[in-house]
Amino acid sequence: MAAVASPDRLHTQATESVRRDALRVREISDRFRGVYRRRLEEWLQMRARLDQQLGRSRGTGPGLEQLRSEHEALGRELAALQGQLMRFDVAARQLEMVSSYLTSPDPEADEPTLTDVDLSQASLSLRIIQAQEGERQHLAEEIHDGPAQVLTNAIFQVEYLDRVIDDSPQTAHAELAFLLHRCAAAAAR
Repeated sequence: MAAVASPDRLHTQATESVRRDALRVREISDRFRGVYRRRLEEWLQMRARLDQQLGRSRGTGPGLEQLRSEHEALGRELAALQGQLMRFDVAARQLEMVSSYLTSPDPEADEPTLTDVDLSQASLSLRIIQAQEGERQHLAEEIHDGPAQVLTNAIFQVEYLDRVIDDSPQTAHAELAFLLHRCAAAAAR
């Protein structure tokens, strides 16, 4: 016959399990952030190579178009990675919050479930934080995928144009046409 576990022992097991999971997700989030940073460095290096090639050429050519295409693809990949990283961070924070909820000495926070009709302080706080995190994530994705990405690219291109306009007007005009095309395409979305 199996021994019946005490409520205190079960509570401790649940609390430790959630705490370990929170630490594990935080660790994975930190490792994922390292991958994101490496990919960002690759994107910046690719941008520097693109700037160099634009400076040497007239702003056209198959090699240049391929590098520009790879640069844009990596930028899209970075946007997706950033969204995943934000999800990891949100998950880690929520697990940390649940761990804190389970270890709280507050008798109101010691409720076994958080239902829609639960109006305790801990439940309301949890729902408010979840709603804030969801909205923050939605806005960050919307901004990163839209105006922020286009604006960042436009800033890089304007800085490049400023460097080459006197030495290579043809390259500057080609890059300006490309910038205008990209901005018009982004505005049409």
